[in-house]
Amino acid sequence: MTGIGELAYEKLRARWPNRAVLMAVRSCFRDAGTKMASIRWYRAKARRDGLAVPTDTEARAEWPKHREGALREIGRDPFDDESTEDGAHRE
Repeated sequence: MTGIGELAYEKLRARWPNRAVLMAVRSCFRDAGTKMASIRWYRAKARRDGLAVPTDTEARAEWPKHREGALREIGRDPFDDESTEDGAHRE
C-alpha cells in the first residue's frame, strides 16, 4: 500500500480538488488524522516542485470530468450538500 503523501500526490496529479483528495486519503487511511491543511500543503509543495498540478480552483472547475471515476473510489461527491468544507460527512 502507498503512503498518505503518495496517495495525495497521485490524486492531485489526476486533477482532483482538495476535498476529493482528502476523502480518498481518509477512505484508505481511516485512522490517520489528515486535515484539509495537509492536502493544501501537498498541493502547494507539488506546485513548488514543478509537478503538473492545477490549483484547487482549477481542479474544482474540472471536477465534472473526473467525478464519475472518483465516486467509485470515494463513494460520494465531496461537493454534495451533506459534506462539510473539510470533506467530512455530517451525521
